[in-house]
Amino acid sequence: CISTLFRGAEYQKMDQVFAEAVDRGITLRGNRLDSQWETDLSGMSIPVASAASRYILNQIRSHKPKDLQDIAFITGVGRFHKKERTKTDSSQEASMSLREFLQSMLHTEFELESYIPPRAKGTVVIEKEALARWIEQ
Repeated sequence: CISTLFRGAEYQKMDQVFAEAVDRGITLRGNRLDSQWETDLSGMSIPVASAASRYILNQIRSHKPKDLQDIAFITGVGRFHKKERTKTDSSQEASMSLREFLQSMLHTEFELESYIPPRAKGTVVIEKEALARWIEQ
């Protein structure tokens, strides 16, 4: 269902389906990490990782936490996924890593700048200052 909605660029419906899955405890249970500011997306398909990161960012924006921190998405490195966007994608974007996809999505859909730490190549980080500016938009 998430993949179908993703391929059809039905992001609002995809967000609703993913939020329901979280509410039912189907996904993002305990997040497998020590911090609410780190999310492990590695091993997820691009559509599910897209839905998860969108969900997390929308939650941050709607709750406006006072203790805002840098947010880290763990993507892993070296494993390529077939990008499942629409048929209008250029051939250059047909295959990209989850890390590359996430950075592109953050920039184009959320206007959020991110970076890859030199010693954590499988991580995409959004600094808390960038999050704060985005929340206030």
